[in-house]
Amino acid sequence: MSMMYVGIASVVVSAIGAGVSYMGSKQAAEAAEEQGRAQQAAANAAARNEELQNAENIRRERLNKRRRLARLRSQMNAGGVVMSDSSMDVFAETAGNMELAIQDSAREGNLAASNMRNEGAVSAWEARALARATRVASYGTLLSSASQTATSYASTR
Repeated sequence: MSMMYVGIASVVVSAIGAGVSYMGSKQAAEAAEEQGRAQQAAANAAARNEELQNAENIRRERLNKRRRLARLRSQMNAGGVVMSDSSMDVFAETAGNMELAIQDSAREGNLAASNMRNEGAVSAWEARALARATRVASYGTLLSSASQTATSYASTR
């Protein structure tokens, strides 16, 4: 009679172990998804900060550009240079090169922000894939444990 109780206890413990294993895997999957969302949110925040810093840098560079061009115009006027076609061409070329440098800087900042967002999206995708794999593994563990429990129960009869 005591062997029967040991067998029943074994079945109960096996069933409880299967449930605990399943719940642990389920919680691990949820934690992986939460971590992925947090990484994506952090990447989006970093990208937003990059965009804000880039916008501020562009604003400052445009202000500096206006100052440099005003200084150049002033120096040309003080030196007696008349704004003729050739001096206007030089002035326009200088202004164009300054603006091109600003636009290059803007593009670099936008690409950096985009890359940060993409990294966040990849992190979230990886976390979802890990969560799915963990859930599938938990179902396999649950089914395997159920089979072992059933076998153990059959041997107690």
